[in-house]
Amino acid sequence: MYFDAASQYLRRQMRALQKNIEFIAEQYKGDVPLTHFLKAYFKAHPVLGSRDRKIIADAVYSYYRCALFLDDTLTLWEQVLVSLTLAENGNPHTLKLLPEALQQLQSADTDNKTEALLQMGYLSAGNIKRLEASPSLSDGITASEWHRSLWQKPRVFFSVTKGKEQKVITLLKQAEIVFLEEGNNCFSCNANTAIEKILAPGDYRVQDFSSQNTAAYFALSPGCSVWDCCSGAGGKSLLASDSEPSIRLTVSDIRSSILHNLKERFRLYKKTLPEQLLLSAADAAALETTLGNRTFDQIIADVPCTGSGTWARTPEQFYFFDTAQIRAFSERQKQILNNISRYVKPGGHITYITCSVFRDENESVLASFLENNNRYELLQSGILNGISRKADNMFASLIRRKA
Repeated sequence: MYFDAASQYLRRQMRALQKNIEFIAEQYKGDVPLTHFLKAYFKAHPVLGSRDRKIIADAVYSYYRCALFLDDTLTLWEQVLVSLTLAENGNPHTLKLLPEALQQLQSADTDNKTEALLQMGYLSAGNIKRLEASPSLSDGITASEWHRSLWQKPRVFFSVTKGKEQKVITLLKQAEIVFLEEGNNCFSCNANTAIEKILAPGDYRVQDFSSQNTAAYFALSPGCSVWDCCSGAGGKSLLASDSEPSIRLTVSDIRSSILHNLKERFRLYKKTLPEQLLLSAADAAALETTLGNRTFDQIIADVPCTGSGTWARTPEQFYFFDTAQIRAFSERQKQILNNISRYVKPGGHITYITCSVFRDENESVLASFLENNNRYELLQSGILNGISRKADNMFASLIRRKA
């Protein structure tokens, strides 16, 4: 009798989890980040314990990673279960949602798992071909490897403040955190590792491996003037300051709140505060009014983009993506690049960066700019393919204004 009661309880629990997961998948429309939607949902349903919230979040994220590849005739719950099978998922409680056959398959490697799900009719070869056909990707990454990377959770990457390396390593080992030293003072941990509970805020900085490696496309010298024209919270500005501490830095963004965050981050890492401008690099008239005849040795343009190179972290953006957005971003990127080009000193440089894998935001934007600006030459460019490390994908280039 006891075992029967326990079995009934587990079935009720699984049905309750299924109900919550299906409700979220049906109601969420992609208009806010999924993490915000889930936070609000869990706040409105306090009866859900921490383990239930984790299971629900894992299932929903897996669904948005994989659903577009699945056979269209599957029910919503079947799509969730197949997505949990296809996606990387190490939570044993979440895997209990799966029937036994799928539980066994979940531990297989990606190639065998993919082939088995195709044969079972759960994956759609037609949907896979459709997704791989459009849009065109940058050189150095294929549609197949990019799509498969979306099924995996990216790792947490962080750099360590100079002089704090041994302290950080000791603390991570004491907390029994499995980590990798990725080189050039970059470390990584498994997804969802709460390093903020272990390390002091000023001792490390979370920044993806590929993002850290955009520094290879800077052209900095002691005392040079640098303008980070789409600074956001200052990831690339801090990277530039790390690379050459004596730079004279100006930052600009259209959001005062994000510039405040940048200032606080510079204070946290005990760096000289940069000049801050509330300004849109896409507004040529505002640039002229604010900057006048000023010029810079180096401009960093980490421009707005689709963010497709980071969709493994935000798979809902992949699920709800409209390819028409690429054209809108591409036009804005061309506008920004043309606008800022007049503020580069002869012999100076622009570092153009996106976190996109789409050719129309990367090589095509550069080609258009260079065709219409013969004073500039391309020195280097390429995709920063982070898939093998479970990192983001980015595109970076260095262009020079001829002396």
